[in-house]
Amino acid sequence: MAEPSTCITKTSYTRAESTIDLPSEIQYIIFKTAAKLDGRCAYKLILLAKYVRDWIHPILYERIVLRDPKSAASLLKCAQAHGPKSNHFLTLTKSLTIDKQIPKNLIIPIFSKFSKTITCFTIFRDARNSDHLLRHVHSPSIRRLTLVYHDVPENQLDSEIPHEIASSISHLTLISNTIHGGFSIRRSIQIASAMQTNTTAWLNTISPTTTSFPPFHNLTFIAISFERWSEMFKVLVLARGLKCFAILLPTDSSMRAISLCISSIRWTLDPRVVVIAHHGHPLDWSSDQGFVPSDFWTTVEELSKNRYICDDGERWEENVISDFRARNPEISLLGD
Repeated sequence: MAEPSTCITKTSYTRAESTIDLPSEIQYIIFKTAAKLDGRCAYKLILLAKYVRDWIHPILYERIVLRDPKSAASLLKCAQAHGPKSNHFLTLTKSLTIDKQIPKNLIIPIFSKFSKTITCFTIFRDARNSDHLLRHVHSPSIRRLTLVYHDVPENQLDSEIPHEIASSISHLTLISNTIHGGFSIRRSIQIASAMQTNTTAWLNTISPTTTSFPPFHNLTFIAISFERWSEMFKVLVLARGLKCFAILLPTDSSMRAISLCISSIRWTLDPRVVVIAHHGHPLDWSSDQGFVPSDFWTTVEELSKNRYICDDGERWEENVISDFRARNPEISLLGD
């Protein structure tokens, strides 16, 4: 396991040959803060003493990151030790990150124990993984969904995001370096389009047991790789609560690539769209990022709130913003 960047491993220090013990109240604040800042640090802290373990144990399972089969097997063993009827983790686990190395036979039983109450879900897949796994997730209230798919073969079909998840998420991130395969929201777009024009047609596309909420009902933020821009732009019209649509370019993008991307999205005349010259390639993402609180959406929100068309400093023109407000009085821009 990688060493955390900062981790407190002692409860006292020596100066001038004397030891100063910190009060337990101060220790509690320090350890809890450190554990919340980095899940790897939380793992180290539970090894210090039993009373520290009691403090940190709930935090340790708030953000679960499975980077390899060994960690997945250990987590499953831990869950099974609490018994088949135990709800021990239901009140603890809120975020779950699954690396592409984790096999399906481990993920499915882990989901049955840990995914029922998660609100933040991140999954990495590549050409070796034909199952996108979302159909095995048990949570009815996922709010933040990040899907990272690398080097998908052309003959691999898209895997649709389940309707219930498409209806519950507020923040969707879709990262891919190809224009085909991986994850898709085409069916969600079809259902949402049908509902806007004809309720009966919409109802005929789903089963009677499906939630009555349409796709994108709660969607406020979306971020996608530029490769998927053409298939996703309809979300700007269908998600009426959308606050920001971020188009991501690879970190090493040239100025020419950034300029071409900006030119291609100007025609939307929609100040909710912002180009970000980072994070657009699967290799820009790592499962290790799941150990720490992310500032990704905070950055996206600030760019949109300040009406940037790109994070290189270029902004939407005032006449475009005014015209958008006049055409869409029901849509409230960030910062309004």
